[in-house]
Amino acid sequence: MIVKMKKVSLVVLESKRDESLTELGKLGVVHIHTGSGNSEELQNLLTLKSNIEKALFRIAEEGSEEQSDSGTLDDAREVMETISGIIESSRQLQDDLERLQREEAQLSIWGNFDPGDIRELRDKGIDIRLFDTTGSEYKRLEDAPFRFIVSESKSRVLFADIVLGERLEPDREEVQLPERGLASVHEEIRNKEQMIQENQRRLKELGSRRNTLQNGLVELDEKIRFEQVQLDMQTEDDFLAYLTGYVPVPKIDVLKKEAVKQGWALLLEDPSEEDQVPTLIENSKPVRIIKPVFRILETIPGYREYDISLWFLLFFTLFFSIIVGDAGYGFIFLIIGIFMGIKRRAITDGVKLLFFLSFCTMTWGAITGTWFGSERIASLKPFSLLIVEPIASGNPKSGETIKLLCFIIGTTQLLLAHVQNFIKQLPRLKSIAQLGWLSTMLGLYYLVLNLVLDPVRYPMPSYALYMILAGFFLILVFAQQEKGVSFIKGLVKGVGGLLTTFLDGIGAFSDIISYIRLFAVGLATVAIAQSFNAMAANMSGGVAGIVGAAFILAFGHGLNLVMAMLSVVVHGVRLNMLEFSGHLGMEWSGFNYEPFRVRKI
Repeated sequence: MIVKMKKVSLVVLESKRDESLTELGKLGVVHIHTGSGNSEELQNLLTLKSNIEKALFRIAEEGSEEQSDSGTLDDAREVMETISGIIESSRQLQDDLERLQREEAQLSIWGNFDPGDIRELRDKGIDIRLFDTTGSEYKRLEDAPFRFIVSESKSRVLFADIVLGERLEPDREEVQLPERGLASVHEEIRNKEQMIQENQRRLKELGSRRNTLQNGLVELDEKIRFEQVQLDMQTEDDFLAYLTGYVPVPKIDVLKKEAVKQGWALLLEDPSEEDQVPTLIENSKPVRIIKPVFRILETIPGYREYDISLWFLLFFTLFFSIIVGDAGYGFIFLIIGIFMGIKRRAITDGVKLLFFLSFCTMTWGAITGTWFGSERIASLKPFSLLIVEPIASGNPKSGETIKLLCFIIGTTQLLLAHVQNFIKQLPRLKSIAQLGWLSTMLGLYYLVLNLVLDPVRYPMPSYALYMILAGFFLILVFAQQEKGVSFIKGLVKGVGGLLTTFLDGIGAFSDIISYIRLFAVGLATVAIAQSFNAMAANMSGGVAGIVGAAFILAFGHGLNLVMAMLSVVVHGVRLNMLEFSGHLGMEWSGFNYEPFRVRKI
């Protein structure tokens, strides 16, 4: 249920602005929109938040065991600065390492020698000169009494000339003697690598301080929000300050009591159509288990839209069960749920949802006789006693029955959308258009059965065509009957949208057909499981055959499980978020109710 909101205007003394904001934040019931106000303090806070988030991301990559560490924002800042220092040090070390590796590559072609030895020989009158030339140029050089080739290829020759006595200027460009030798470079590379490894070890240890950074971010978010709200408060004659926000109707009394206590002026009114009202959804515990799915999808209904949590839960569970379609897979999900509950030491909404999906999948798999795609398992008692023959996976005629069931489910869900629209639009004339859609959808259902399933078994009843035509007539006449618009103008506007209405009708027809994807994907899941079972059964005997069959079964069913989960996301979620929500007219344009809260300022 989407909680009703009131728009609140709050006026306080300018001299008590900060004090009033603090008390309002402690109350934590008013959602306040923050605008584009800016200040140096706000920019400093945002920069600090960005740095802490970067530090948190970096140590999360390291994956060290987390400790139960709380800490304050100052503690988080200290940890962040330590991490930033280590990261900067590692970056500089990596740059130095890359430079050393380039130097190593340049020196390695001359071999491992100490340039200091050559300098000592020069001081004693023995001059060793290094040259780098092409093969053709080397052949044209005059012979020298003391010349040694260091490295030679078709395109390049590295050589050294030894000159005794007085140093003479060479007749070709000489390679400058390096400052140090290869051994020295290798030693420095090892030192840099050890320092980088030490930094990585320190970062891994700091992974245990994730809670400190996360708690610091919570406190920092409060400071940022406080600063934003303060900047966005309007002033009047430098004497009064005021702001606007939104409060849930159940929290109005709490706000009123605090306003009296603090001496605030308070105005409460219904939000206008132009107001951007936040969405607060409150559901019963059984329905609330679907919330993790919405959180993953990051979808929030608008304040004036529908809360479809209950219907989403029911239909998503049904779609999940049909798509996965295997009681054995449902049992695996149940084991995973139990493991998650034990590991977290709590039965969260996500775990409860997994339990619910598991039991429903096991139920569907049991009545269709599908246990890891094995007919042998399904034939065993008591499993065989649970099978409903018309939809059993082993029944070659079950496909048509399940297709019919998919179309019934789809039509029911889409009809439900228009029933909700009808109730919402009452008592306006526009609501009659929804009755037209109900008539049209029922007529299209018969058309789908006739065209997609079997025209002989499902002949098109004569009244179905009248239902479609009558439905279109009601839609054209009443769909544009808005408040404040005359009936004739609404009628003209509706007739003017004839083409759009016709296309919407075709879309409704295709929407019903799209529910056949439940049958197709569920059939594919069973077929893939059976294929891997057959491959495993055909393995030769002996230990190797048993190991190979076990591997095929584990890999095949594991892959099939992953593909089934992807199918749930692609198809099961789509039918709720597009087909069903589309007929409801939902745009999912909402944003969460996030009251202004202050705990640590």
